[in-house]
Amino acid sequence: VVSGLRRSVPTKNATTVRGAIQTDAKVPETASGGALLDSGGRLIGLTVTPYGKGQAGVGFAVAVDDLMQVVPSLITLRQIS
Repeated sequence: VVSGLRRSVPTKNATTVRGAIQTDAKVPETASGGALLDSGGRLIGLTVTPYGKGQAGVGFAVAVDDLMQVVPSLITLRQIS
């Protein structure tokens, strides 16, 4: 269940994931990077593990549209430009 859009999620390395999808499914740290699918089995995001208090019981994902803007740089430059 998607319960929020365009959320800001703090990370362990003191950065913030902006524009995240919030879901009612809790995402354990070991599952970070897993697929978030819609009811039709289509990829809508990749899960991230939030850092800090107040995030228990919910999960977050980077939207696939945002990922598609970054992936080409990762493939060609091996870094995000």
